[in-house]
Amino acid sequence: MLAAALWFVVGFGLAVMFAAQGFLTPSGIWLMTVGLTGFMLAIGLAVLAMAAIKVHEAKTAWAAQKGADRVYSESAEWADRLEEAGDAVVLGPGPKGEGNRFRLGATVVVLLFLGAFVPTMTVAVTTSIGPILAQIAVPTFLAVQEMAGGAEVLRRYAAESDPSIAPAQAGGALQNIAFVGGGSADPWEKAPETRYEEGWFPDPFVFPDPFDEGMAFELMSVPLSEQSASEQAAVHLGAAHP
Repeated sequence: MLAAALWFVVGFGLAVMFAAQGFLTPSGIWLMTVGLTGFMLAIGLAVLAMAAIKVHEAKTAWAAQKGADRVYSESAEWADRLEEAGDAVVLGPGPKGEGNRFRLGATVVVLLFLGAFVPTMTVAVTTSIGPILAQIAVPTFLAVQEMAGGAEVLRRYAAESDPSIAPAQAGGALQNIAFVGGGSADPWEKAPETRYEEGWFPDPFVFPDPFDEGMAFELMSVPLSEQSASEQAAVHLGAAHP
């Protein structure tokens, strides 16, 4: 049972290292960790059950004898065996230092557990948080396709370039549009030249959602006549914005 408790921690670390080298699959990690732990635990429980049965049988047979006769017969047998042993038996409290050995063994077991527990928890936390960070930091291929498709839909509505407008002027106009409805520029960012405190739409938390990456695609791909009355009214207000 002690081996089962230690293997549950140590075996997981070994299984992860083998899996990193391609020797184990996810199901193999489960089998190597939980399977062997359960096998050792089953053996330990079986040994304990057998010991309990033997002790119960011995106690039952011992209790089946009668009072004084039982005590007399056992003491007589013990005296006879002691006399036969003679000088080969030295009576005493038993060998010294058993308590110290037990404490030393317990300390070693605790140190082994801590030594295996720390890297195991590190692996567990890394495997839990790592995929989340990767999903946040690395854009998926489908998300890039979706944004490219949305930009392609908007491309046909692009206005013809005017050579009389300098790039800095166009950037200033874009900055004005970015701050429609309020907001403050970052310390490294140039503030808009013209501010429009009135937002594009009356209730952007209902329609359209400004935080939805596919909203521009939805606005441009669905005909205005197929939108609801409230959505049409919101679009008309946005188109009439100063």
